[in-house]
Amino acid sequence: MMRKFCLLILLLCTLCSCVHQFPVESTPAKVKITLSFDTEMPYFRTLMFPDQTGSNMTFTDDPENKPAYFESILPDWQTGAENYRIRYVAEAYRVLASGKVSTYPEKRYVGYDEDATVWDDYSFTLELSEGTYEIRAWADYILKYSDDHLYYDVTTFSGIRLNHKNGHYGNTDFRDAHSGRSRVEAIRYGQNHELAHTVVNMSRPMGKYVFVATDLYEFATKVLMNRSVSIDPSKSPTKSPDFNIEDYTLTIRCSQWLPTSYSMNTDKANDSEVNVQFKSSLKAIDDNHAIMGFDYVFANGNDQVTKVVLDIILQDKDGTVLASHGGVYVHLKRSKMTLIEGNFLIQESSSLNSCLSKPAAFSILSERSEFEHTSSAKLSV
Repeated sequence: MMRKFCLLILLLCTLCSCVHQFPVESTPAKVKITLSFDTEMPYFRTLMFPDQTGSNMTFTDDPENKPAYFESILPDWQTGAENYRIRYVAEAYRVLASGKVSTYPEKRYVGYDEDATVWDDYSFTLELSEGTYEIRAWADYILKYSDDHLYYDVTTFSGIRLNHKNGHYGNTDFRDAHSGRSRVEAIRYGQNHELAHTVVNMSRPMGKYVFVATDLYEFATKVLMNRSVSIDPSKSPTKSPDFNIEDYTLTIRCSQWLPTSYSMNTDKANDSEVNVQFKSSLKAIDDNHAIMGFDYVFANGNDQVTKVVLDIILQDKDGTVLASHGGVYVHLKRSKMTLIEGNFLIQESSSLNSCLSKPAAFSILSERSEFEHTSSAKLSV
């Protein structure tokens, strides 16, 4: 009897020791993810205004013939950067046996970089169940001491929306953002496996346009002549103490459909709105050229051209409309800059079609070349 009892105890101990030798299936696999950014903003084309048809827009694509001032108007991520930080958002989607990607993410990551002056490579680690995953990532600017959405609402990757809670934000290079995707095999690493690592190449899902007036000299001359101010022939009228470029404002409006939402799932814009607009001011480049305003717009992928139709209105400090131009066709490519040049300041267009009387979907916001998010008031024309 005692012998049988001892054998039973020995058998139970053997079984217990065997159970403890099985791996714990819930142990996650660690995956290192590195976001690598392409921040170049090369020249796309110059559109020459006026154009009355849209379909026959005059333009040049030759990068060798880009305007001499091009380098001076490249994006500025330094001025005001102390008011921002960079936000990184990533989601891991399981790749199913069918080859399709799951609809919902298995894990979401949010991280920050307090230095907003440069888009350096950014790495982090996710813990995932074993399997193949598609990593989708987004990066943008938010305010320095806040976790809230600023220019983009990234609550869901199925529709990253322009944050129009307080109106449309134009004229700021901190509207810049990047997206990307990559696949990785998550394996519980041990003596035969190194830590899985994938690099996500990040690029802009939008293009940038810049309105450039080529008649600043003539405009300043006209202003001084209308005021009966004598003009010193040895000096540019733009340097006259009687001409203040800050006395003039512009309204830039997309009177037709503007892409306002982007899907990380399809890498395409998936919603649009009408009459999106913002307020801007003149900024001299030289005696002849002045920036009238700029913006970033979601654009098609695969090197396709996206077109939007814009209206632009020039007013003095009393609100008097001095010039107005409608139906300006703008061509955009992802991560490239389009220039729209013309005599916008002294030449009036007949194609505006009562632009000023159109109801606005959003209140106009003042120019935001620096941090003004919490203090800017809504403006109207």
